[in-house]
Parts: sequence; C-alpha cells; structure tokens
Amino acid sequence: MCYCGVWHMRKRLFVFACVVITSVYLCGCSFSAVLKDTLQALADAIPEEANVSSEILAKAEEENSEAVSEGEENTSEDVSSEEGSSEEASSEEGSSKDGSSKDGTKEDSKDSSDDGKEKSGDGKEKSDGGSNEITPEQKAEKIRRENQEKERQERIEKEKAEEEERVRKEEEEKAKKAEEEKKKAEEEKKKKEEAEKQRQEEEKRAEEERQKQIEEQKRAEEEQRQNSVADLEANAGARMIEMINQKRAEAGLGALTLDPTLCALAKVRADEIVTVFDHTRPDGRSCFTVLTDSGVAFGTAGENIAAGYPSVDAAFNAWMNSEGHRANLLNPGFNKIGIGFTYNPDGTYGYYWTQVFTD
Repeated sequence: MCYCGVWHMRKRLFVFACVVITSVYLCGCSFSAVLKDTLQALADAIPEEANVSSEILAKAEEENSEAVSEGEENTSEDVSSEEGSSEEASSEEGSSKDGSSKDGTKEDSKDSSDDGKEKSGDGKEKSDGGSNEITPEQKAEKIRRENQEKERQERIEKEKAEEEERVRKEEEEKAKKAEEEKKKAEEEKKKKEEAEKQRQEEEKRAEEERQKQIEEQKRAEEEQRQNSVADLEANAGARMIEMINQKRAEAGLGALTLDPTLCALAKVRADEIVTVFDHTRPDGRSCFTVLTDSGVAFGTAGENIAAGYPSVDAAFNAWMNSEGHRANLLNPGFNKIGIGFTYNPDGTYGYYWTQVFTD
C-alpha cells in the first residue's frame, strides 16, 4: 500500500469515525459498542496498526461490559445503528481494498470513498428499518433495577412507618408523663391545702384555748379581787388603825380611836373621789361638808385620800412617804379617825382610800 493510498484511507476513516460518533450522540447508542466496531474496521483496513487496535479493542470491550452491568438500556434504533455502522465499516474496508488493488492513483481512492459513502447510506437505511427488540441482558438489568427500586421504596416505607411509630410512642410517653406530673402536682396541691387547713384549724384551736385560758385567768383574778375587796371592806379599817397607832406610839403620841360614824362618812368620800379625785366634793363644796351635813361637831378636822393601791400596806406606806399626809397621821390634835375604802373597776384607779380625822 502506497503512502498516498494510506493517507487517503485514514482521512476517509476519520470522516467515518466523526459520522459514527455524531450518530451515537444523536441516537443515544452505547459509545463503547460503536467504538469497538469502528476500531475493528480500522484494524481490518490497516493491518500494520493491528497491535494498537487490539489493545484499544480490549479496552472498549471492557468498557462495554461495565456499561451493560450498570444497566444502560439501548433502544432498537441503537442496535440498528450499530449494525449499520458495522456494515458501513465493512463497506469502507471493501472500498479500501479495491483502491489498493488498482494502480493506487488518487482518482481510484476517491471512487472508493464515494462507494463507501453509498454503502454507509445503505447501512443507515438498514438501521432505520431495524426491530424494537430488547436484549436479554437489558431485560434482566431492567428487572434488577425494578426490584432494587421496589426494595428501596419498601425500605423507605418501612423506615417511615418505624419513624411514625417512634414519634407516636414518644408522644404517648410524653402525654403520659405530663398526665402523671399533672396528677402529682394536683396531689401535692391537695396535700398542701389539707396541711394548710389543718394548720389553720390547729391555730384556731390554740387561739381558742389561749382565749379560754385568758378568760379563766381573768375570772380567777376577778374572783381574787372580789375576795380581796370584800376582805378589805371588812378588815381594812382594823388593820389600818393598828399600823397608824404603832407609828404614833413610836412618835410619842396617843392612839387614835376608830369611830364608826367617821368610818361611814369616810366611805361616802371614797365613793365620791372615784369621779372627782380631789379634796373638793363633786358638787364643788369642801370635803369637810361631809361632817357638817351629818351633824358631826369638830374643832379641828383633816382628810387623806389615795387611789390605785390594792392593799392596806401599799396605801399606808404611800401616805407615810408623803409629808402632808404623814402630818395628819401624826397630828397630836386628832383623837378620832374614820377609814373608808371602795373598789370600782370602771374608775380610773380601781382602788380608792380615804381617812377622816377629828379632835
């Protein structure tokens, strides 16, 4: 084969390869399958490049196997296109051989190229009229993919159902926990209310008991006071005169006589000083008018009053510690005395004492 013939051969094959690649792109055929047929045609057309072509063919065959395993589905047009491409390659090979058998002129090579193009056109027509059959490998791959998709959908549905069940259980657990906490809070509230109610009742009972004790204490004090008042009213005069005469004796004075009339008048004055604690009577007159109103004759008279002292000793000591009252008690001109006492809880001081002196 002359250099010129080989050059034209390669040019035609380059154009043919471009046409095949374009057809593959447009028809969606498997590129590796078409590449395999194309390289086989090149190997047949150019024997001296067989070693390189065989390596490329092996690589193309490997890529084609991988494409089939990945499930690339080829339409009937792809299969027809591959057959057309194969026949076109064979036609091209025949044209190349015819051209090389002649004198190897440029004109013969051109004719062979024209014949190859015509045969290529025939191949395309054959491809267009191909059947719509699917290979068993493609059908198996389609079934495998459908099964995988079905399994994937089932897995998704299962995961979705499991997730829904998990969420439902979490919601139920959450609601149950909330209900338990609510119930517990209500029980705690009820316990607190009962404890508060019990505490209030205990405080009420304690307050009632305390008030009862206060009332009992008041009654006891009142009874004691009444007893004391009765005792004072009955015995205050006798005890008071005894203490007075003892002090007069210590001062070298004669004893005073406890006069019943003066005691009655002293009692009148004791009742009067409850309202007006003064030596002036409530009607504004002098305290000594109590004597004249009763027809008691006297040359010299005196009066001591005291309030707020609950005992004979307290009243007597208060008088003895007062200069004016002490002077009446130790007056050598007095010979008779009347002692009066009254108790009035409504008064300012409660206990009221009086002493009336005459010569």
